[in-house]
Amino acid sequence: MDISDWIAFGSLLIALCSALGSFLSNRKKWREQSEINKRILQEYSDKEDDRKKALVCASAFEAGRSWRIHIVNNGEGIARNIRFVSEDIENDGAIYIHPENPRYPILNPDDSWNIVLHLANGHNPAPIVKLIWDDEFGKDREREQALDLTF
Repeated sequence: MDISDWIAFGSLLIALCSALGSFLSNRKKWREQSEINKRILQEYSDKEDDRKKALVCASAFEAGRSWRIHIVNNGEGIARNIRFVSEDIENDGAIYIHPENPRYPILNPDDSWNIVLHLANGHNPAPIVKLIWDDEFGKDREREQALDLTF
């Protein structure tokens, strides 16, 4: 073996080490890129789900001598078949709502709907209410919250 063979062999070793280093480095980058792609796809999927979801909320306010329950859709989706249910109000003889078993057909984003509420002395100041609705994300989605009925 003469010197040119040793030089060729050394060059081959350097090339093999370089190729192995490149392969290991690229494999790590491929894994990282795969994780980034998964996160981007999950974020996109979450945004698509948010566009389908309605978020129906309620609050109470005094309107002259009576009260109203203000129901609003704060979500991005359209809420359909909105139902208002409250065992606290049904069982409290000092709170009356009009109409009984209130329903509303559709609430677009940022639309609202009011329910007339009559209060008598001794009413529950924080009744729990449940709002149930359908949207593109699912049927019978619900939210439970308390209303503030203090004077």
